[in-house]
Amino acid sequence: MIWKVYKVSFGKPISQELVADIDILNINYKNKSNLETLYLLSKEGITRSALDEYNAQRQATSRFLLANLLLKDEVVNLLKKQLKVLYPSIKVSNEEIRESLILNVIKRESLEGEDSEKIKRKLLKLNRKNIKKEKKNSIDANVIDPKMVDQ
Repeated sequence: MIWKVYKVSFGKPISQELVADIDILNINYKNKSNLETLYLLSKEGITRSALDEYNAQRQATSRFLLANLLLKDEVVNLLKKQLKVLYPSIKVSNEEIRESLILNVIKRESLEGEDSEKIKRKLLKLNRKNIKKEKKNSIDANVIDPKMVDQ
């Protein structure tokens, strides 16, 4: 007997996402991850919204998110710095590092498909928010306080 737990999003269109599936009859009670999954369905787990926390943890460590984060400029720049320390005489461009990650390190299915596209849109939206915050902070820093001018 297999129980499946879904997260249902009531957007347009209505979508469902498998959060956990539990084979109740063949569960290993000595396995910690199996016990944690059972806890999600317990009365205590439901009252503490453990299912939401579990789903957030699962999404934060998804292969789609991690693959897309590895390709961000900040991560590529960090890799470039580390390569420069290891091989000071070699010049490697960001595009060469990114291409190597895509072709040799990251599985292709982690960068393609509907799930990956959702993550890309989410990261792009987050990036836009951060840029707006930075612009606002730099504008606020450039504004002269009239009280300070009189002194």
